[in-house]
Amino acid sequence: MSDNIPSFSEQETEQVKLDPPVLRPGLFKDKVLAFAHPGAVIAIFDTETTGLNPETTDHIIEFAGMLWSIRDDYTLQKLDEIQIYIKPPFPVSDKITELTGISNVFLADKPSEADVVDKIRTFLKQADVVAGHNVNFDIRFVNSTMMRNRRPSPIVDYLDTLELARDVITKESVPNYKLGTLISAFGLDEGIQFHSAIDDVGATSLLFEKLLSQYAEQEEDDIELMELTVTGVQYWSKHGLARIYVNTDKGS
Repeated sequence: MSDNIPSFSEQETEQVKLDPPVLRPGLFKDKVLAFAHPGAVIAIFDTETTGLNPETTDHIIEFAGMLWSIRDDYTLQKLDEIQIYIKPPFPVSDKITELTGISNVFLADKPSEADVVDKIRTFLKQADVVAGHNVNFDIRFVNSTMMRNRRPSPIVDYLDTLELARDVITKESVPNYKLGTLISAFGLDEGIQFHSAIDDVGATSLLFEKLLSQYAEQEEDDIELMELTVTGVQYWSKHGLARIYVNTDKGS
């Protein structure tokens, strides 16, 4: 593991001891290594928000990210870090405060999204690819923030550690594919507290490095056929780029 992976809070957390996950060759090797190759720069980020609906009502209240360079041995070298709290245009609910620890009193003197949108965009534009755990959720919030402030999205390509985990970790060997579960199963959970965006980014970086090493060490003839269930098809087009995503129960 890279020495540049961040340390976490010393706060004790009670967690169930899990056996190490059983790994298998992944179908997404070519996709992953096309983006996450030696010398590539990756931005791993996470958000805390006022709710679940960025296209209608909800806003980002914390944006956190870590910028990494991928070494020749596929470990991560930290280049930069960002953590921004943002005051939304309406009060944060008690439920969100309980979940995130972010209160209206805390946010009272924080900048608005208009004040920090360019800082977020500049940070993400440094990367060749962005990543996160269930990162589509966070991408939707970033894109909605950019749209409200008349900025183009800085995100073109992404990798989702949730999809990658489903690809290379057998479902029989883990209770679920939540970030906390996977970090615990790999024995990387000491001192981690979740639902702080910056700590979630650190945990996701640890997980990404583990999964990346699995793809990097995989031989070309290791891949076996896997049954997939197609759950939907999406078409995406923006700024002259177009993609068709086939969503499956093992990822997109």
